[in-house]
Amino acid sequence: MRHIVLEEAGLLSVYYDGPILDLLTLGTLQIELQGMADRVALALLARDGLIDVDKPWLLFRKPQPFIRPRSTGRSATDDVVPVRVMCQRIRSESPLEQDMIFMIPALLADPNARAVLQGIAANILTGIGATGLRGLTSTFRWSSSPLQHSVDLGPEVRRLAMALAKNANGQRARLRIAQTQGNQRLEIELEIEPDER
Repeated sequence: MRHIVLEEAGLLSVYYDGPILDLLTLGTLQIELQGMADRVALALLARDGLIDVDKPWLLFRKPQPFIRPRSTGRSATDDVVPVRVMCQRIRSESPLEQDMIFMIPALLADPNARAVLQGIAANILTGIGATGLRGLTSTFRWSSSPLQHSVDLGPEVRRLAMALAKNANGQRARLRIAQTQGNQRLEIELEIEPDER
C-alpha cells in the first residue's frame, strides 16, 4: 500500500536521557508510540464520521477495503494502521533523539481526512497527559484540547513507563515527547526517579 507524508501534522520529537536503552526497551518505545498514533487516528476519523468504528478497515463508510483484520481472535482495530509513524532522524548517542513524521495511506489523501489527521501529534500528547501517570508533566498546553473526547492511552503509556523503569535499573531516566506547530509547542515529560535504597 502506498503511503504519503502528512506534512500538516508536523514532527513528533522524542528525547530520552538515561541509561543506554536495550533493544527490547527501544522496540517497546517504538511499538507503543505507533499504537498511540493508531488509536488517536482512528478516534479522530471516527469522530468526524470518516470511518465506521465497528468496521474501521472500511474507509468513509463505503465498501472500500482499507486494511483487513487478521483472524487471530484479536479486535479488528488491533490490525488497523491508519497512520505510519516513520523515523525521519535518529541520533542514538545519549541522550537518544529522534524526529518522527506521519505517513498516511494514499486512500486517506482525501482533504477531509488530511484535515482531521493534522492534529494527530497534539492529540497523542494530550492523550498521554490525560493518563495522570505519576512522574508525567506537561510543560505547556495548547489553548484548547484538539480532541474533545480523549482517547485512553493509559495501557500504552503504562507499558512504556514500565519498560523504561526496568531498563533504568534504579537510575534516573527521562523521556520527553514534543511537537511544535506554528508558534505553539506541546511537550510531555516522563521522569523515572532513582530508587532510594
